[in-house]
Amino acid sequence: MKQNDLITYILHYLSKYSVSSWRVSNVSERAEIEIMFQISQKQFKVLIHDPKISLLNETYYFAVLTFEKDKGCLKGEVDTFLDYLRHMTLKAKHADDEDIVFDKLLFQQYIQTRKDINRFDTFYLQYK
Repeated sequence: MKQNDLITYILHYLSKYSVSSWRVSNVSERAEIEIMFQISQKQFKVLIHDPKISLLNETYYFAVLTFEKDKGCLKGEVDTFLDYLRHMTLKAKHADDEDIVFDKLLFQQYIQTRKDINRFDTFYLQYK
């Protein structure tokens, strides 16, 4: 998968499951997701972040997908990343009064759950 193809794919996915608004403590707020691409000689990273929590930087994010340039990224990680993003945005979209928290620990639990039920593909998607 080429860099531009990956960016296009993820942005298309984000727009498909974008959240227009959600309710937090009886106050309707816009829910936005920011995406940051980090490209270096050795890897390509996609960081997804909720701007209501903090400014976008490498420390505060709720999911990260890393493509190593020499081998790519496990398909299971890509699937989990997108599934987690879809679940959280849909949950936010349909939330009533509960707070929705994007949490990188929860993302790691998603990965572990997929591994536990043997739904984690271990082959690499190439990134060149």
